[in-house]
Amino acid sequence: MTYCFNPACENPQNPEVVEFCLACNSALWLRNRYRVIQVIEEGNFGRTLLGEDADRLSDRCVIKQLFKWRKVQDQAEAMAKVSRAFEQEAALLLKLGTHPQIPTLLACFEQDRRLYIVQEYIQGQNLLEELLEQGVFSEQKIRDLLNDLLPVLKFIHEHNVIHRDIKPMNIIRRHCDGKLVLIDFGLAKQLHPTAFGKTGSRYGTEGYAPIEQTRGKVYPASDLYSLGMTCIQLLAGAALAELYDAEQGIWIWREYLRNKGTDVSDHLGQILDKLIKDSLKERYQSAALVLKDLEDSIPRWRCVHTFSGLGKIEQVTFSPDGETIASSSDDKTLKIWHLSSRQLVQSVSSQSQAVKFAVISADGKTLASGTGDSKISIWNTVTEQLLHTLDAGAGAVHQVAFSPDGETLVSGNSDSTVKLWHPGTGKLLDTIRGHSGAVFAVALSPDGKILASGGADKTIRIWHLGSGVLLHVLTQHSAAVNALCISPDGEMLVSGSADCQIVVWHPGSGKLMDILWGHKGSVRSVAFSPDGHALASGSDDRTIKLWRCAG
Repeated sequence: MTYCFNPACENPQNPEVVEFCLACNSALWLRNRYRVIQVIEEGNFGRTLLGEDADRLSDRCVIKQLFKWRKVQDQAEAMAKVSRAFEQEAALLLKLGTHPQIPTLLACFEQDRRLYIVQEYIQGQNLLEELLEQGVFSEQKIRDLLNDLLPVLKFIHEHNVIHRDIKPMNIIRRHCDGKLVLIDFGLAKQLHPTAFGKTGSRYGTEGYAPIEQTRGKVYPASDLYSLGMTCIQLLAGAALAELYDAEQGIWIWREYLRNKGTDVSDHLGQILDKLIKDSLKERYQSAALVLKDLEDSIPRWRCVHTFSGLGKIEQVTFSPDGETIASSSDDKTLKIWHLSSRQLVQSVSSQSQAVKFAVISADGKTLASGTGDSKISIWNTVTEQLLHTLDAGAGAVHQVAFSPDGETLVSGNSDSTVKLWHPGTGKLLDTIRGHSGAVFAVALSPDGKILASGGADKTIRIWHLGSGVLLHVLTQHSAAVNALCISPDGEMLVSGSADCQIVVWHPGSGKLMDILWGHKGSVRSVAFSPDGHALASGSDDRTIKLWRCAG
């Protein structure tokens, strides 16, 4: 199908084989080279068209058409302004199109009293379409967006250009390489280096444009504000009006996220808050400064080693001296790894079932393990002798944790309960209820006062163990919480989930501190080293990752 270039044509669709429109007899080719496949967007003064370039093996292109037809001929001033903007866009694309994430200008000409810009076609989805199709963006996806787009803004600002219309619709994720491409420079303004902030036309899209831009002044910080608003909308998946408290005059996007059961780390939250400051002086002044803070805000925990070639990992735990890691997996083995040499030093096989969990007591002498049934096996780690078995009754035991003094063993159970045991006698001490699904993870603070539990209901519950009072319910994860651990100083709670995320929390306040990415499967286990400077995680992706604290 070929589409007629005549904007007044009443029946613009034509067969590909004809050269002149069957309805209005207009030529269907520009310069005997370009034809239109469909209309992308249409306005009062022009249209954006999807076309083909016959001189480039029918490669697709974008054709922007500016009208000079009768119904706008009497709007001379408006037409002149639009014409200048049109010509300016062509000049900017010629200047900036050398950047791989900005469309390249292919042609600019006039034909039949209409102006045309032909530019590179970017095959992909804009970020609004991606949001609607895939749902809200994760923190990592926003970080990737910023790292991808900020260098583009740095480039255009160094060429004294302000885009003035950054929003999800004007950012396309290119299918061929996943890179983000900034499009639509029709509102962009090129300024002399000393002219930033001078009064001009009031352009931009409501909600994304900062206050100075609505009053006719633009700076690099104006584009950064729009980028910040874009990120916030993609995180929240809501209209920008829903994220603003008009009575207080403040953005409440983080409160909105928390009400929806999610959040971002303080590091990223602070960056986004600074991007959208109303006061120009309080905002980032350059893309380079944002990139620096983004780099500085990379989570303090970094993966330093990956043990691979294993079964799906069920449980990892450090020895008290921090020299070894014990791991259990669905290959029916319990393995012990020496961290300095990265070598496997011991492997114990279970002939019947896969080992579901294995936890070592604080004194290093006792190990509690289970195979996914209602039994908890208590072992002597020195002699490798089975001491006795605890029976949790109906339902499976998913995970256990020792108290610091070794006198209490906590189990998470499929009947939605947390049970407290005396490991020496096997006596059931207490049962805690509150979860609405199976409890997959339990952890105790170093002082034995705080209990954390998580499970199938996607929540983490923090309890005061002595009184049984529920202190916090944490809802960041979008899938089951499989693993929990608390740092030796009691200042960090780490959770691992089926959503592949590892999240760092402050257990006292319930505040989200960091999010760690790296696993490609459900995270089944997390464990701190005795000094709190290392973290081990195990996953369905058949790897164990060792993380170190960088700060």
